[in-house]
Amino acid sequence: MNAWHTWLSQRSPREQIGIQWALGLVVVLVAWQWAVSPALQVLRTSDAQRARLAQQTAQMQALQQQAQQLRQQSRISPEQAAQSLQQMAQALGGQVKFNRQGERVTLDVKALSPQALAELLTQARSQAHAKVQEAHTQYKPTGWEGQLVFALPIKP
Repeated sequence: MNAWHTWLSQRSPREQIGIQWALGLVVVLVAWQWAVSPALQVLRTSDAQRARLAQQTAQMQALQQQAQQLRQQSRISPEQAAQSLQQMAQALGGQVKFNRQGERVTLDVKALSPQALAELLTQARSQAHAKVQEAHTQYKPTGWEGQLVFALPIKP
């Protein structure tokens, strides 16, 4: 530090003031980069992040409510579940083929619209209480094609 003071005292008063201003400016820039700028960035993005978190919270609460409703539903037998899945397949006509193998049901889908597939999966879960074990599907220009394997509910 003494070397710095000695070197600075050897400069003219005008140079000393210029050096002090330059050092002050460097200190301000460093403080801005390390302290103020990150804090301002957090402040700018906090409203959007808060809205995104509120939306995620609402979705999680809706899922929680749906899970509670599913728990409260009365259990159905595997035979009733298979019959319900078969009726769903028949309602979709030749687009879905039904095949039961013990406690599993396989639905072969062909040219199924995204809306029909979503409705089929929703009804399978809510009405038949069947869970998807495997899904081998592919989207083609004509619609969804492939195979869905459902596990039937365990006997009540």
